[in-house]
Amino acid sequence: MRPRGFVVWILAIGLIVPISALAEHTRIWRQSEFSEFERGTANGVAIRSDGKLMPAPKFTAFSDPNLAYLWALRADSRGRLYAAGGSNAKVCLLDVYKRQTHYRSQKADMTLVGVRGRLELDSEQIEISDVSGSAKLATHEKDIEAENISGRVDIADSKGNIKLRFSQPPREDINIADDSGEVELTLPSNSSFEISAISQSGEVQSEFEDASLKLQNDNGTGRLSGKVGAGGPKIHIATSYGTFYLRKSS
Repeated sequence: MRPRGFVVWILAIGLIVPISALAEHTRIWRQSEFSEFERGTANGVAIRSDGKLMPAPKFTAFSDPNLAYLWALRADSRGRLYAAGGSNAKVCLLDVYKRQTHYRSQKADMTLVGVRGRLELDSEQIEISDVSGSAKLATHEKDIEAENISGRVDIADSKGNIKLRFSQPPREDINIADDSGEVELTLPSNSSFEISAISQSGEVQSEFEDASLKLQNDNGTGRLSGKVGAGGPKIHIATSYGTFYLRKSS
């Protein structure tokens, strides 16, 4: 008669062997043909014609020209992009630069529409150039240098200097408020505008001269108001403890 322990051991082996036989093993296979990959679902990767995989490009829609197909894309000297196509040979101006850029931190909050040029920020200064749309900035303890903003400009700063320059006469309103800082606005000599500027505990200097312009610096306060040329966009400047300079460029 066999011991009971020996019988239990035999039964255990009888159960383990079938289970081991059913266990999954590592399998290796190779796919290298385009047709093999095409049967699967590509997620985040692109399949080349030679069967190799690469990170998929990211496509972002920025305009809908409503054309069945495109013949050509061309940019003019100002960076505007045109598309030609369709059965009726239509040419469209694409709104490539109408995208909005928004940045926010403890010391700055700005919204720009259509940045085409430079946008640089550091702990002390913000530099912006060539914006096809509007610009709205609110910051403190930062200097601001901006150039060629085509749309409306709204800037609020404190304890920082502001320089705003235009190579073409502005077409939209300009509003600048600066607490404890200098403001310098440079406009082409052929610009037309209406202006109302004040500098508390400071003064105002202007290189523009017009019969309707009134410049006054009395009792620690500078003021400039009136119209240049045929009028146009309205410019409002308010600063304190700093000088407002209205410069003229050729």
